[in-house]
Amino acid sequence: MDFEISIYIKKPDVIITDLGDPNLKEKFININNAALVKEIISGIDPDYIDGYIYLKYKDWILLDVIEWDSVDVLWAYILNLIEGVLTYKYAETYFPDQPLLMSFTDQKDHIAFELYGGKKKWILPKKQFFDELLDAAETFFKQMKVYFPQNDYDVELDQIKKLIRKLQKT
Repeated sequence: MDFEISIYIKKPDVIITDLGDPNLKEKFININNAALVKEIISGIDPDYIDGYIYLKYKDWILLDVIEWDSVDVLWAYILNLIEGVLTYKYAETYFPDQPLLMSFTDQKDHIAFELYGGKKKWILPKKQFFDELLDAAETFFKQMKVYFPQNDYDVELDQIKKLIRKLQKT
């Protein structure tokens, strides 16, 4: 398994003032830890679900806790990036609540994934990268529907299905 993707949500009432805090990761809970999530869920505003995506490819950590943001919106933006690059060969977006630019550039069988305006750049296998992202996004949105039934993630889940079909045709 070349890719590792896990998603975390921020504990309620936690204020982050230092991205260099060595205990920063302790302020988040893996969404797969249903027991802990259920303990804190009442303190989370369903309109502002802060968290982060941990994304690792081989030995490279592409996204980590310092890129925390509104995690459900970030996933929706990533879906739009995939759709954009499949349509136009290039797509970019800023993170939901910070001026952090992320872009995907099609390079035939690979994707150039850039962060921080190109200061960080990785060349990743396109099909595997997109398959892993779409699988993780689908799992994430299905879990969020359980945790936050008042939120409607059907648009994102439909978009994932369409992107999977589009990728199968390429």
